[in-house]
Amino acid sequence: MKKKIAILCVLMLGMSMLAACGNNTDQTAQDTENPEDSEEIIGEEDAPLETISDDGMTEAYEGIIDDYRSLVEEQWDYDQIYEHNYSNLATMVSVGYTLYDLDQDGQLELLIGETDTEEPVNRMILDAYTMDGDAAKQLFTSRERNRYYLVEDEAGAVIIANEGSNGAASSGWLYYIVENGELSIQQSVIYDAGADEQNPWFTSVDDDWDVSNDTPTDEETAQAMIDSYMEQYAVLDWTPLMDAIGTPATVDSNVTKLEANTPVEIDGQEFTLQVSEPDADNADIVSVTAQYGSDSVEVDPETLRAGDTYALNLNNTYYVLTETYTYNDWAVTYLIKLEDGKLSVTSVDGSIEKVPSNPADGIEITSKVDVLGTYGGTKTYHISNDQLTPNGDMYLFNHASDVKLTVKGSIFCRLEGSNATLKAGDVITPTSYSEDGTFGFELEDGTAGNLIVDLNADGIYAGTIGGVSESDLFEELPYAG
Repeated sequence: MKKKIAILCVLMLGMSMLAACGNNTDQTAQDTENPEDSEEIIGEEDAPLETISDDGMTEAYEGIIDDYRSLVEEQWDYDQIYEHNYSNLATMVSVGYTLYDLDQDGQLELLIGETDTEEPVNRMILDAYTMDGDAAKQLFTSRERNRYYLVEDEAGAVIIANEGSNGAASSGWLYYIVENGELSIQQSVIYDAGADEQNPWFTSVDDDWDVSNDTPTDEETAQAMIDSYMEQYAVLDWTPLMDAIGTPATVDSNVTKLEANTPVEIDGQEFTLQVSEPDADNADIVSVTAQYGSDSVEVDPETLRAGDTYALNLNNTYYVLTETYTYNDWAVTYLIKLEDGKLSVTSVDGSIEKVPSNPADGIEITSKVDVLGTYGGTKTYHISNDQLTPNGDMYLFNHASDVKLTVKGSIFCRLEGSNATLKAGDVITPTSYSEDGTFGFELEDGTAGNLIVDLNADGIYAGTIGGVSESDLFEELPYAG
């Protein structure tokens, strides 16, 4: 680096002073590849000599941008996304690209990111590439529990912030610079309640997540350090992958991505999803209203933010699908019917996971499931009688492959259709939950199984299995909040 990183020096000096005084001070998580391990060279084999334009754009970068455009337009499935090692979060947010000199060497890197930059948590870098000869080399990519941000400190240094999590008891905030086409760790803050439940905060200058050789710190100091970076998460000038929608744009396909506060013509009349400015008495709160022709309806009077919004054409009947988020990422998805200039609204709990190019194929919505931990459970919904109707009662835990539950009691279960018993020391990964109390899982060797949890009179998980408390049957369970 040509410039010293002032924020790192100040914070690290502060931490060393504290240590000297004796003060008890969802994929980079432990099971996710290290940035160095996940680097991918794109376009290396038999590549022609690369031409770099005056603005820093290269053919290799253009190919990646085209791929992401296809990913968003076609709503690639997970297998296709991971085959290219792209970010699956691109199917969930508004996506753009920009060129930025991360290591200040005069060669611009390609960044793919979220264009909604109002809140720091949304200023995410989904994917990043640098040029390695004639090919594009991947620096990092964001996943649900492994997100990257760009920090511009007051001294002009460029820092890559990585927020990772292995579950409720293990989280990390890691800070890198880019040197010689690689991420180089500068500082990290680790929360590990499994290592020390009473004093779970640690700082370090490595990214191995092993706190046995890290420096203990207190929560206030650790949080101040995290906040000091987050306050400087950069607002970048993104170029949208898709042309912006606005007047006199017209919805003429089965699925069209919409933007808040931007009018669009639907079935001959103007529609706008209006998101208010923050409330004067509560800066966190906004309201969401749908306006269609002369009719309007309040979708959510109090929420933290609006999420993705789509116009849907299902057999020449028009709908708008949108979502709002409140605290702890609790989300509600709304289906708004547009007919003869009038609006009607229904809703289901959960966030939009995937909208196919043909809405008749079903819309995936992920809801919060609190059974033996907190999970995102995904169901497919079809539009029936102007409502979102689930296709069955099973939630699939598509994002829980890194979760491991350790058994410490004896639990009756079924393994591949036969009666069996889970014993102390067995480790399972949750895979699904049905509203009849069936909890699906896999053993470490891939064997599929399920067990039955107890439900109360309202059909809600009672916290027991066969009358025995979950805490007596499992080691720590990954509940959120």
